Parts: sequence; structure tokens; C-alpha cells
Amino acid sequence: LMVIAAKNDLNTMTTDVANAFCTAPCMEKIWSIAGKEFGNREGSKVSLKRALYGTKTASRSFHEFLGALMIRMGFQPSRADQDLWWRKSDDYDGYDYLATHVDDVLCVAKNPSQYISQIEQEFKLRDTTDEPSYYLGNDLKKMANGRIHISSTTYTKEVIRKYQVDFGPIRKRNIPMDPKCHPELDTTPL
Repeated sequence: LMVIAAKNDLNTMTTDVANAFCTAPCMEKIWSIAGKEFGNREGSKVSLKRALYGTKTASRSFHEFLGALMIRMGFQPSRADQDLWWRKSDDYDGYDYLATHVDDVLCVAKNPSQYISQIEQEFKLRDTTDEPSYYLGNDLKKMANGRIHISSTTYTKEVIRKYQVDFGPIRKRNIPMDPKCHPELDTTPL
């Protein structure tokens, strides 16, 4: 995947939303019994106002909560992936991008800190990094021409290394199947 910077120099910044699910409002009524940490209210019925890790809709609640913020910031989801947000840049003739994966955010823009600071007004952030070289299993490299190259080389090599530790060396093949194999001719029930 290559994000094109045209004639302008784009920068990257990453961050992670702390306690993400607990920031989103509950989408449905969830009742529970107060534990001993509630002191003299132990045993009382309580209704959750915020999503909790482990509830069935917590991830969706947070995704919609974060999505509402992205829309207020002027971003819209791409048609190809609802977790890739884009907007026309105010700084140059091009686009700014925010890619989200649950509570992780990658910002590619001329001035990514302006967007990260807007997110920080709504959420507590941690692990904010300028110009990261690795993020969520992907290598990020700023090219001399201003483009940002994204690849999974490091992650793929690590998966292969772990496979070889468990199962031994991988046999090299020129093609994935025997050229004489024709699975499309298989007529067995399975």
C-alpha cells in the first residue's frame, strides 16, 4: 500500500486511545449488581452508562463514538474501508488521512499533530509517536519523493520465523501447487 503525497511532504503520527471502550456511551441498557468496591451500596442494581470491555457491543459503541468525532473533524470514511477516513486538506492541494483499528490511530497529513490534538480533546491518548517506523504489524517508511510506503515485511518475516521454529524449514517451491493437480475436477462430496 502506498499513500501518495503528490508534490507535498506528508508526515505520519500514531496514537492509541487509553481505555477506549470505557469512553463510549452504552448503546443499550445493561444492568448489573454493584460489587464491594461500592461500599454501603454493594448489592444495589446499577445501570452502565459507558461501554465496558467484554460486553457484546462495546467495540461497536466505541467505533461509532470515534466515528462521530471524525465526522465533526471534517473526515469521511472511504468507500473501500470504513476505518480509513479522509478529508480535503486545508494546508495543500491534497488529502489528509486517519486510519483507525479499534483504538489505534494512524494519521497521515501535512500537519498530523493538529488532528491528534483534536482527538486528544475528546479522549485520553497514550503512546503518541511522531514519524513511527512500525505500526500495527506494518513498516512505515518516508521516501525521498515525499511518499509514505507501508509494507508488512517485518511482520511477515516474524510469522515465517515462528512457523519454522514450530514446524521446521519451509520447502521452497516455484509455484504453490503441482502443475498436474486439477482440484476443479474433484467430484467428491467434500
